[in-house]
Amino acid sequence: MTKQTINYGAAGSGSGGDTARTALQKLETNFNEIFSSAGSAANAKALNELAGDADRLPYFSGVGVLSLSTLTARARTLLAAGNQDGQLAALGLRDFSASISLSGVYTGAIEVISATPYIDFRDGLTEDFDFRIIRTTNDAVNLTFYDGTTYYVAIDRFSPAQDGAKMLGNPSGRWSVLYAASGTINTSDAREKTEVRALTDGEIAAARQLAQEIGAYKFLAAVTEKGADAREHIGLTVQRAIEILQANGLEPFNYGFICYDSWPQVTVDHPATYEQVPVTDADGNVIGYENGALIKEAWTEVTQEAGDRYSFRTDELNLFIARGQAAYLAQLEARIAALEPTA
Repeated sequence: MTKQTINYGAAGSGSGGDTARTALQKLETNFNEIFSSAGSAANAKALNELAGDADRLPYFSGVGVLSLSTLTARARTLLAAGNQDGQLAALGLRDFSASISLSGVYTGAIEVISATPYIDFRDGLTEDFDFRIIRTTNDAVNLTFYDGTTYYVAIDRFSPAQDGAKMLGNPSGRWSVLYAASGTINTSDAREKTEVRALTDGEIAAARQLAQEIGAYKFLAAVTEKGADAREHIGLTVQRAIEILQANGLEPFNYGFICYDSWPQVTVDHPATYEQVPVTDADGNVIGYENGALIKEAWTEVTQEAGDRYSFRTDELNLFIARGQAAYLAQLEARIAALEPTA
């Protein structure tokens, strides 16, 4: 509504001005407009009676009820930021907008959890579905899907960028179980191998002895978790296989079925964090930030403990043992043939 202006008329005499009644009507209309714009008379009264204080923000907690909220130093820093870069710096975030394009119904949010930056895409309607691109401390990128209950990876096709150059998993980050509709396919093209040679007597002897070492065992971690319910597994240990190969004059690590891996401790150094204090120019514009009060001391996070592990390529181990068994069977057949009477 337009402000009602009282016509005072000519100076001195008031000639041509509003009558006293008209002037009071305009005055009342203006007061009504003020009360109306405040939402209600109660709200206007609450504003009038509010006792403010330093670093406080007023807010309505009900009709005609005002309260004060503390305006923290961090909030003041954010409000003082003059642009998006300053706001992101105040929050300790990077601006990924230059390298990320979002389309459709998805929106992106950048957050920091345990000092690991990730980009979180939500469906724009609910938070029941998450798709996160996480940059880890070793510069790897993880793609994670979340349905509100379980984190999982669902990719229609997954393959390395370079043929035969990348691993799936690593010695210190193994998959627990691999489910597949059929067996894995391993390269066995004659064009990519040296000529296949026969096994030596020492190799055949070692293969036969390895077969005799096969037995039942349980994983210690499973025993700790499940006790007597831990399941039995069939096989042998790498350490025992190494002993048998060496006893037969063979170098264990010349064979692809003997594997050993070790890895160092991995740490991430987190710098100290400080309150970001805005720096202004002569006109009061924020031109940057400088460190203020210490928020958290610098610290070192251990993201992976050092360790090592022995393992088998079981497909090659099984073929090695099978060749030894075949040789032993051939020996038995020859002995039986020698005992049989000639025709």
